[in-house]
Amino acid sequence: MSHFLGRFRRANKLTPNRLGKVAGLGGAIARWEKFRFNPPPSPQQLEALAVVVGVEREQLQEMLPPPGVGMKLKPPRLCGACYAQSPCHRIEW
Repeated sequence: MSHFLGRFRRANKLTPNRLGKVAGLGGAIARWEKFRFNPPPSPQQLEALAVVVGVEREQLQEMLPPPGVGMKLKPPRLCGACYAQSPCHRIEW
C-alpha cells in the first residue's frame, strides 16, 4: 500500500495531506505511507480511497499486511552481492 500511494501521489502531483483531503481521510494517508496501520484502515476508508485512486476496494485490501502481522518500520537493507543474484529487498538479515 505504501509504495502504491507514493507512486499515485507523485503521478498526480499530490501531497499526502492533499490526497487525504480529496479522499476525506485526513492524515491517514501519511500514516499508511509509513507502514503505520494501527488502527488498520476500515472498509469505509478503503472504499473512499478506492473511489479517488480508481482501484477496487478488494485490491487495496490485498495491499495491506494480513491481520495480526505487524510491519517493521526499519528501512530495507540491501546487500549488493546478494541483490545481483536475486533482486529482492529484505527488511531483516
